[in-house]
Amino acid sequence: MSNKLVKPNSQIANRNEEELIINTGTKKYVIKDEHRRPMGEFFWNPSDTGILSRYNDVVEYFNSLDLKEGERERKIHCGRG
Repeated sequence: MSNKLVKPNSQIANRNEEELIINTGTKKYVIKDEHRRPMGEFFWNPSDTGILSRYNDVVEYFNSLDLKEGERERKIHCGRG
């Protein structure tokens, strides 16, 4: 039995491997509930010039939906057998 310190796998990784890290300017926002527990993450790229047109497309799509009162609930329950 050896008394040598066991190194974690991250320290045994290929030492010839190099990393290239690119700063894209992306912002990260952590979404938390009222108890400050993380629920998810949101990444936003402020230099994304196409975001406004995609947002407008999504708004137009949802505004064009013609759902009658209670239709959404029926669709959800239909899938559950």
